[in-house]
Amino acid sequence: MTLSVLKKDVQKKQILDEFLQHCEKKQIEAIQKNDPLLLCTWIKEARLARRELIALYREKEKYDNQLERDRKSILGIVEHLRSRGINASVVKRAHVSTLSEEYC
Repeated sequence: MTLSVLKKDVQKKQILDEFLQHCEKKQIEAIQKNDPLLLCTWIKEARLARRELIALYREKEKYDNQLERDRKSILGIVEHLRSRGINASVVKRAHVSTLSEEYC
């Protein structure tokens, strides 16, 4: 299972999701009260929360892309060493966390 955000940001994502639900409720209340100023305020709050959430998603995507580049680079080095007859198991052991698909 791949997370949509980094492990360190899971709690922040949960808080933002809950806040977005709260914003939706407040927007509905503002519509029912026919209060355009209150509605506008909660729309702006929701927009800010979504921006923060998008930043978390982008950070995870950037991390995943870098991890994949590192993984390919390490595998390339291992393959190069093997082609020259050098035992590359030490390199693989040193970078096991990067080479592991489940590590994130």
